[in-house]
Amino acid sequence: MAMDAREMSTLPFAAHGHALHVVAGLAIGAVTGAFNYLTLWWNARLFATRGSAPAALAVQFARLALMAAPLALIARLGALPLLAAMLGIVAARSVVVPWLGAHR
Repeated sequence: MAMDAREMSTLPFAAHGHALHVVAGLAIGAVTGAFNYLTLWWNARLFATRGSAPAALAVQFARLALMAAPLALIARLGALPLLAAMLGIVAARSVVVPWLGAHR
């Protein structure tokens, strides 16, 4: 019974040593999200420029691939690291989008 109480007193992901995975997911998600929103701004400007549609499409595909690859790798670590990565992406949006708005 003492053994059960000890195991139940910790968080499920921390009890198995996955806390580092969650923190890594958050950090990778924040970096990936910041990159995504910065390149989205650049990509929108390319789409708006006359005659640069092929370049804009190439950037769009590269941007999506560079967003999907880290998330696919994080997903292999489990649901909690993936959720932490998504939280990092949302947090990056709340920082990058206002910063881009101020630097127009």
